[in-house]
Amino acid sequence: MARQNRQTNSVAGSYWWVPIAVALLAGVGWFIRDLRERARTPGTIVAYTKDAPGATVTVRLDNDETKESNGGFIRFPNVQPGAHYLEFSASGYQTVRIKPIIVKGGEDNFIDFPALAPLPAGVTVSSIVKEEKPPDGPSLFVRQNIPEGSTLELSLSPIGSVVGATLKLSSQENRIFTDSELRQGVKIRLPGGLTSGTINVVGGEADVQARITSPTGDKLHYYKARIVSGQGQMRRVFIFLRVQEAKNF
Repeated sequence: MARQNRQTNSVAGSYWWVPIAVALLAGVGWFIRDLRERARTPGTIVAYTKDAPGATVTVRLDNDETKESNGGFIRFPNVQPGAHYLEFSASGYQTVRIKPIIVKGGEDNFIDFPALAPLPAGVTVSSIVKEEKPPDGPSLFVRQNIPEGSTLELSLSPIGSVVGATLKLSSQENRIFTDSELRQGVKIRLPGGLTSGTINVVGGEADVQARITSPTGDKLHYYKARIVSGQGQMRRVFIFLRVQEAKNF
């Protein structure tokens, strides 16, 4: 009897890995189902456009859906996951196409677009299509809501010699913050809505730090990135913050 018990315990002990394998298989199955679900769930392209003085910018998605903008955010909802492109055009300006834009299902996919270049003298219709890739620089994306009245603190710490740096934010009416202001640190109160902008670093290397603090002093987010640009070149950090209207709290 004792020998039989020992044999039973030995057999049971040799299969200790079975529950772990079952759990791992269940986890892999859940991961695959999640990937399949994301592949079927549409995403949204959120494009930030610069204004074109004297003209309205037309933005066209590759499915021929178009929207017009005089600067600011435009949204293309219900876009199937995968590779797409956006085309930006305006009367009197060169047409620019950005591709590929990889849309992830169930997410806001942000694209920040540079200003359109005027057509060369004597050219009245744009036959020039300049193709660019989406920006690949570091990005500060905060997709969850931030309470209105929160504070954004931004600072820049040069490493060696930096020619210059600037900050531009839509919530500050696109005011340009200078290199010296960034080195000292800027503190900005965030209004409701979407805040976007860029930090541009020219000709050197610098650490960019950002802190977001709630109106009650709670630390919500911290971000740090090292920006490296060559001599005469510019690199940028893209900023997208979603700030909740106070009335919704």
